[in-house]
Amino acid sequence: MKFVFHAADFTKPFGVVCSILTIGPWSHGSFITSSGTHYDTTASRGFLGIRVPQPNRRCVVYDVPEFVLTDEDISPFIGTKYDLLGLLFYPWGVQDDSKLFCFESQVVAAKLAGLKMDIGKPSPLKMIQILEKMTTGVPMKESDLMDGEI
Repeated sequence: MKFVFHAADFTKPFGVVCSILTIGPWSHGSFITSSGTHYDTTASRGFLGIRVPQPNRRCVVYDVPEFVLTDEDISPFIGTKYDLLGLLFYPWGVQDDSKLFCFESQVVAAKLAGLKMDIGKPSPLKMIQILEKMTTGVPMKESDLMDGEI
């Protein structure tokens, strides 16, 4: 499976807010199953589903093939509503346990694949620290990811 951390788009207010709240250069997280399906959850779509690509968006990809995540594994979570409350009140740990924001969906995917992500509240920086112990992140544009560069 792969973890994708998307660079903040500072031309969009929501990207700026996400980056500030999570204290880092990343405003979005997504994941790719072992079969290659790219999933995410966004405030604009409102639920977890197949990602709509943004070809010019910069990202960093962590490929951890030793952890297998199938589309069947993630299927019970497809359609889970977006946790806007969890994102907006992220610094205070307030969230709706029946919903997911993007980094929470990455933690769910990691756990389903057998990767321990016991990090407390989902944080891109904490997740990257764990992933960096296993592999090196590859910076790219999302179009490279779509073309199968990694």
